[in-house]
Amino acid sequence: TGVVGLTLARLGVASSVVLTDREPEVLELQQRNIAVNGLGSRVTSRHLDFEDVSTYLQGAPVPGLVVASEVLYVRDLARSLARTLAALVVAGSSSAVYLAYRHREEAGLDEFVNEVAAEGFGMERLEDDCGRCVAGSRGTPHSIYTGSRFRPMSMDSAADSIRTAMEKGHFSPANVCHINGDGGIQILRLR
Repeated sequence: TGVVGLTLARLGVASSVVLTDREPEVLELQQRNIAVNGLGSRVTSRHLDFEDVSTYLQGAPVPGLVVASEVLYVRDLARSLARTLAALVVAGSSSAVYLAYRHREEAGLDEFVNEVAAEGFGMERLEDDCGRCVAGSRGTPHSIYTGSRFRPMSMDSAADSIRTAMEKGHFSPANVCHINGDGGIQILRLR
């Protein structure tokens, strides 16, 4: 747990990393992983609940980068997630949010997209030259990501575009999912 943040700190991509979750058990696991990896001087773990503004990282420096995975999965939290991201990152600034999203009908995708649009964010998706969604862990980074780039999405049709990619299996070869037929991962960037 916290593998992306720990990796960014280990690689020196980020000099300071804050891992978050709302579940105490996950926070404890994050703390253990920070210690095991010897990253206590650069990585911290904090409680963050999308529905509790007091847990937003108030007083902390504005992050240059927010990376989120498996955070949009229930309709009830979709708008709260969007408001949390807006509290952490100013839309239109040099900061960005990268969201790894695997579509689920119960996720509240429409609510999330509408709320991030209302907060002033634009959305882009990582795609290859054929317009397929790019992500994956099978193969080398070079073989997976060469030729990919973030392409702007219309906020009016972003949710439909995300669903269509899943329904039509519009994913690069390394981005395949065999779990519940939910499709591959879509890497979204909000700015």
